[in-house]
Amino acid sequence: MNNSGGGIFDLIDGPNNMREAIPFLITPHRHNSSLIAQQYNMNYLEVKSIEELEHKVQTFLSYEGLSILEVFTNREINSNIFNQYKNNKI
Repeated sequence: MNNSGGGIFDLIDGPNNMREAIPFLITPHRHNSSLIAQQYNMNYLEVKSIEELEHKVQTFLSYEGLSILEVFTNREINSNIFNQYKNNKI
């Protein structure tokens, strides 16, 4: 899961209310794992939409050897969905 850096801290009570969260806990970036996969001769797939997910998961599961399936998510949407779940509204 790649939410562009530190989104877990949006979900934890305490850090989610700290004005210092960015840049010390939440560290936005535009990186992916493709170069790590390339360096270690691994298969790499990325998913950037729900529409891609099913197809890419099937392809990922068909690979032999080490592979990375990197799913990109939106930090703000993740936080909203988590809070709805936490408050039993999902």
